[in-house]
Amino acid sequence: MLRNGYILFIFLLPAIVAGTFLSCFAGDITVTGCTKLLQAKCLQCHPETRICQKLEKKSKRAWKRTVKRMVKKGAELDTEQQKMLVQCLSKPSPEVVQYCQQ
Repeated sequence: MLRNGYILFIFLLPAIVAGTFLSCFAGDITVTGCTKLLQAKCLQCHPETRICQKLEKKSKRAWKRTVKRMVKKGAELDTEQQKMLVQCLSKPSPEVVQYCQQ
């Protein structure tokens, strides 16, 4: 019985370690996605200052209205990108804040 537990441990441990390691970087992918999405979609029409000045001032609800209005005006954002952009702008990550301070 102990041998089966040892074999399970040997095969399960690398999977747990790999999952933990990869989950640490999942947030970074989203953060980078925020900056890239901002650059690709918002900065096509707006200067950085227009968006960055409003980061800490607008609520999530206000950003949602803004994003919907931009889509009506022709911004090409699918539903997931709209949600992500609203989240990125309403609760900016340190990377987005740093990007705006450049």
